[in-house]
Amino acid sequence: MASMRARPAWLLALAAIAWLLLGASAAPADSAAGEFFRGKRLVYIVPTKPGGGYDAYARLIARHLPQHLPVKAVEVRNVPGASHLIGMQQLFAAEPDGLTLGTFNFGLVYAQITGTGGAQRDLRELGWIGKAATDARVFVVGAQTGIETVAELRRPGRTLHLASSGKASASNYETGTVIRLLGLDATLVQGFGGAEAELAVMRGDIDGMLVTWSALREFVAQGRGRILFRIGAGPAELAAVPELGELVSGEEARQFVALVAEQAALARLTVAPPGLPADRLAVLREAYMRTLADPALLREAARMQLPIDPLDGAAVEQRITALLSRRAPAP
Repeated sequence: MASMRARPAWLLALAAIAWLLLGASAAPADSAAGEFFRGKRLVYIVPTKPGGGYDAYARLIARHLPQHLPVKAVEVRNVPGASHLIGMQQLFAAEPDGLTLGTFNFGLVYAQITGTGGAQRDLRELGWIGKAATDARVFVVGAQTGIETVAELRRPGRTLHLASSGKASASNYETGTVIRLLGLDATLVQGFGGAEAELAVMRGDIDGMLVTWSALREFVAQGRGRILFRIGAGPAELAAVPELGELVSGEEARQFVALVAEQAALARLTVAPPGLPADRLAVLREAYMRTLADPALLREAARMQLPIDPLDGAAVEQRITALLSRRAPAP
């Protein structure tokens, strides 16, 4: 799926028509469950500090959701710490009334699949509202490293320092597995994510990182980083970038690439606490999809270079449930 920046005017016009058709049907507020939300304040938990991709998507949705759900306002509440675990604990403990939503790092899904801990609760208990984007993972090295190919990355004689945002993060699991599959002489340096990781690469403290394309598009465009390979489907601008599945072989590699590609297709999740009544869950899912089809949101996302490729909560729940039934090797 192309990024919002690359979408032509006719595609945005088509999205506007779809939004108008959605508006012709019964609005979420035209039901008893919808009326529950009228005039109330909704809290959206972001388990990171302000800034960065999770926060950007949450605030984008928060600005436009009240146009499609009769809440007074949506408060974005940043609860950083422990690779999203603290925010997730608050989400699991919240009243399941529909007035608390949140997002989280896919590393918690990996942790449950690999049996290495994480949220200490079954993620299948959550109320799945939907996902906002498809966002390929890209492996980027700093321009100052002089590394231009995967072959040079694998060359012996130099220990690479690669960023990880935390022990329970998606980047930790994914980067650790890439190190093993490619046979790299590399060490993970935890505690670097977002702008901090970019600054560390520019200083030379970190050689590279595996992150979402939307997060590093500008960094690469400015000539500060170089993409060596990607995992998952990406926009047209990544078409010439090698895919990891072309560089490694074996069953473990195949399963890993498929798992990360599925993660890339389920980017920027929104969830509710366990036990949310079915009628309120349905209202939130409908309002969420209306919000992500709203031309005003699409225009703002395009300006922010945030890819929008939504999927409704029922479909997300089905795909996440299938993922969580797998078993993958520990990192």
